[in-house]
Amino acid sequence: MQERRTLVSFLILILLIGRMNQVFASGKRNSDSELLVEHSSSYSLGASEELGQIGLIQETRPQDLFDFDNDDILEILGFCEANDTITILRYDGAALRIVGAIDTGLNDIREIRGGNVDGDSAYEIVVAKDFNIETERTIEIYEVGADFVITHEYSIAPPGGSSGDGHLAVGDTDGDTIDEILFTQAVSNHGTHGIIDYRDGVFAVEFSHEHGPGYGMVASTSDLDQNGVDEAFFGFGYGSVKNGDVDIYNYSDGSYQLVQTLDLGRDPEFSPQTGDSNNDGIIDLPIGSNV
Repeated sequence: MQERRTLVSFLILILLIGRMNQVFASGKRNSDSELLVEHSSSYSLGASEELGQIGLIQETRPQDLFDFDNDDILEILGFCEANDTITILRYDGAALRIVGAIDTGLNDIREIRGGNVDGDSAYEIVVAKDFNIETERTIEIYEVGADFVITHEYSIAPPGGSSGDGHLAVGDTDGDTIDEILFTQAVSNHGTHGIIDYRDGVFAVEFSHEHGPGYGMVASTSDLDQNGVDEAFFGFGYGSVKNGDVDIYNYSDGSYQLVQTLDLGRDPEFSPQTGDSNNDGIIDLPIGSNV
């Protein structure tokens, strides 16, 4: 296994300056429950770079950037907390527009990510719900078809039973060219995290581990060692005996191996985006601590 060089940064704020510039979110409900997009001009940061605001999105929370139609332009994936509507937004050079949406009818969406989790020609949106003790935990999967038409495709019940504080991530962690789903569940008396893969036409648990009590688990994926396969990251939050730890798993010889544990002090939080932020040839994973 080649040498790993992991750059961990404690960041309060990351300004991503580029083609998409910056998007702001609001979770307030409008009287007619419609999604609104407003536009404004750029403003100077007073430095050599300029941060341009291209859109103010109301009624939605941006979650991911993903190229759903393979045209090398990233769409913005988000959801509305008020009515559980999933939205896809796209900047066409003049305005930020809603190009796809679906009212899921789910109770309390927590996180959503884009990926290809079943290996077909269309991409999927993977949804984790914010569930309570009376609610059976499921991961919902929606397919994005032509013209950004969104339809429900799968419902998965991961191990760990009902209830809990759930998070997810999506990435190809075993090198089979199909994205895996990283899931977490954490409540006061137990916790489970693991990886779900799509094989032979069905979803199956590829890796699962019970880690005891604790809240606030997070997950992410990134190819930090740049070998073409993502590593899997699981962070442990408050109340856990591993509070502040980030476990990094690598897929090798047909199974997942724990290759490194980072000690961040307490309650790690991840950014879903990774990249070479300082142009040194090393992939960076922004990590913060919820103190």
